[in-house]
Order: sequence, then structure tokens, then C-alpha cells
Amino acid sequence: AELEQSTAAPCVERRLAAQADYEWLRENVFEASPMVFPESVFSEASFLRALGLAFSRCVFVPAGGRQGEPARPALLPLVELCNHADSPSASLQARGPQAGLFGRGGEGGAVELTAQADLSAGDALTLCYAEATRGELLLDYGFVAEPVPPEASLRFGVADDDPNYDEKAGVLERVGLSAVEQGFVVSEADPLPPDLLAYLRLVHLGPPSTPSDAFLLEALFADDLWREHLQQPVSRQNEAAALQLGHDAVTSALGKLRGDVQLDLASLAEAPRESVGYRCAAVRYAERRAVSAAANELRAALGSLDGLEYYQERRLKLLNLTPVETEEELEALRSAGRRTSDSSSYDW
Repeated sequence: AELEQSTAAPCVERRLAAQADYEWLRENVFEASPMVFPESVFSEASFLRALGLAFSRCVFVPAGGRQGEPARPALLPLVELCNHADSPSASLQARGPQAGLFGRGGEGGAVELTAQADLSAGDALTLCYAEATRGELLLDYGFVAEPVPPEASLRFGVADDDPNYDEKAGVLERVGLSAVEQGFVVSEADPLPPDLLAYLRLVHLGPPSTPSDAFLLEALFADDLWREHLQQPVSRQNEAAALQLGHDAVTSALGKLRGDVQLDLASLAEAPRESVGYRCAAVRYAERRAVSAAANELRAALGSLDGLEYYQERRLKLLNLTPVETEEELEALRSAGRRTSDSSSYDW
């Protein structure tokens, strides 16, 4: 329970998914063969423990030579003995099967452990277990590497019932992101990631939020939508909906964190350094700072919507047209029109 209240990492979602998996196995496998799968051994507690052990011992292996394919978790005996480091001394790389002469023999697939620099006898081999926040590492591996930077991971997705789900999923797939669930790291030290804002704009592009912006999902804009149009505000309505979605997410994440800053600092001062309480407090304090900074930035952005330049204004500028924005400019155009219509000298 303390871990669930200490990080934005998906602790509750992970636990509920594991429990659902166990229920399926119990109903479809264990109960069908109780002599093979006795309840005293294949219990929910045993299943969750086994799952935790598997997670804590896996490493993520980059796909060898396959552009855009995400790294995959793998259980690798001996390799799991390497400790984690943000700047590791070694790396992993997958190598695909190698066919032999005329399709015979050859070599199977393998994972290569390669030193990043010259190492002397006795030097430690370290790996970066995963590109993850300290909260995610605590959830998956049970440790906290210090110092703990003020950052947190937030997850978003496109609604299953979005009328333009397929179009949006296609846009995201082209840039290596997921429409089902995509994580973004927010940090106290840096502005909100541009790709996070682009993702939020895409979520609310078109009906029901901003139906007038749906034209950007047409095939005509497919190549430029992500890198050009979504990196900037699309419309006032879309920007407001996107920023509100982000603000609601960080507010929810902040509300789930246990206690307050004073409690975090007290725990860090009093709890033993290797205790669960200390680890949770270290992550909680860092993530609270990151999420609070993101909330402040989003709140400020919501208050500055009128000062932004949107797609229509950018389009008019590209065409060397000036939008009419004030009553004075509109009256000047009317006056010019009246002078033209009153003129009696026409050159036919």
C-alpha cells in the first residue's frame, strides 16, 4: 500500500492485471487439474510472488537492427547478476538467427553483452535495466538508485470509442508511440515534453472535443500532422481540452501521493536508509516535486490561451493574409469598401 501511494508508476494497474491473470488461470487451468496444480502450491500469493521475481530479474533487450521496434524484456541467467547503472559499463543487443549454407545449420538467435569501454580485471559489469523513472525501477526491481531526480512518469491513451481511433493510432504508430497507453516523463528541471503536448492535442483532435479540427486527420495531412501541426497549438478549443487533460492527470497523480513534503522529509531523516519506508519516501518526495512543477506549468498555460497563435492564424500568415482581430481593423476595412463603392470614376 505504501508503494502505491508513493509513485505515479502503475502499481495498482499492475496488481489488478496480475490478479486478473491468476483468476483466468485458476478457472481455466488449475481447477481443471487439481491433482497437477494443487491449491496449496498454485495460490494467488504464490503466483504474485513468482511474477514479482520474474519482473525483478528481467532486463530489456533492444531489438537488433529492427528500426522502431521496442526493447523487449528477457530473463537471461548470469546477465541478471549485473547491477543497474544510469551510465552502465556494458550493453545488451539482440542478434537474430544466422542461416547456414543452403539453409542448413547456421546459428540461433542470441543476446550479446558488450563492454562500452575497455575494462580491467575485477571491474564491475553494469547495465541499464530499463529506460525508467526511479518509481518504475522501485516497482519492477525493488531498489532506488540515488540520487533520485525529481521526475515522474504519466500515462495517457486514446479512448477506445474515439470515432477517429484508427486514424490517431496510425499517426502514433508512425512515430513509434502507442494509442493504447503511452508514458511520458515530466521533470521539475525541464519544461513539459513537446511530444506529451502533441499527444494530448491528438487525443482531443476532432469529435467530440473539437469537431472543427477533424480535417487535420485526413490523409492529406498524414505526413506533416505530428511533426508540424501537433507540435504547435491547433485551436483554442483543442488546446484548452489538451491542457486540461494533462492538468487533470497531474492533479490526480499528486492526490495519490501519501502525506506532504514535510512527511517525506521526516521519513528521509528518520527511516533506515535500506528500509522500504526510506525508498518510498525518496521516490515520493522526488515525484511530488516533478508533478507539482508540471501542474504549475499546465495551470499557467491554461491561463495564457488568448496569447497563443493557432493553426488558422499560422495558415493565414503563410498565405500573406492578415486576420481581422479588432473592431478598429474591421471598421477600417468597411471604410475602404465604402470609398471604393462610392467612386464614380471607373476605367473600363
